[in-house]
Amino acid sequence: VGVVALQVARAMGATTVASTTSQEKADRLGGLADHVVVASDPEALVEGVATVTEDRGVDLAFDPVGYDYASALLKTAAQDGHVVVYGLLSGVAAPLDLHTMIFKDVGVHGFTVHRIHRDPDLLGRMISLTLDLVEGGKLRPVIAATFPFDEAPTALETLSRNEHFGKIVLAVAGS
Repeated sequence: VGVVALQVARAMGATTVASTTSQEKADRLGGLADHVVVASDPEALVEGVATVTEDRGVDLAFDPVGYDYASALLKTAAQDGHVVVYGLLSGVAAPLDLHTMIFKDVGVHGFTVHRIHRDPDLLGRMISLTLDLVEGGKLRPVIAATFPFDEAPTALETLSRNEHFGKIVLAVAGS
């Protein structure tokens, strides 16, 4: 989701900041983001974003992690910024720094893809936008690895290590 979000944001003219936990992934993100922050822990994320934004912060942050980085993302937000939580990789409950949230006037929003499916007009707009970006060469899938369907357990193990960059694909015979 993060790779797609970066591509869409850049296509819309935004300056992008990506974060990851390893230098190897940071090197790969360099072609997709204007700035890349290696954040092995929440404080490194806060410091890295402060550096690349010259202490301004980001207007919009997407959070696939949840618990571990929740308060750090509030600190990385600009005044009147927004944090969109769409994943819970590190847990469903998270401590929030309410002081930062209030005094920076940061909005925190939850998101699930089901929202798009519940709204036919929104789904149509998303499909149209996606097709336009693909046809214009501004959105492309990033495939980390492809496994035959009968190797699904190996694919799942690869996915669980969180070392891949891009999507893990299962190939079904005849497709």
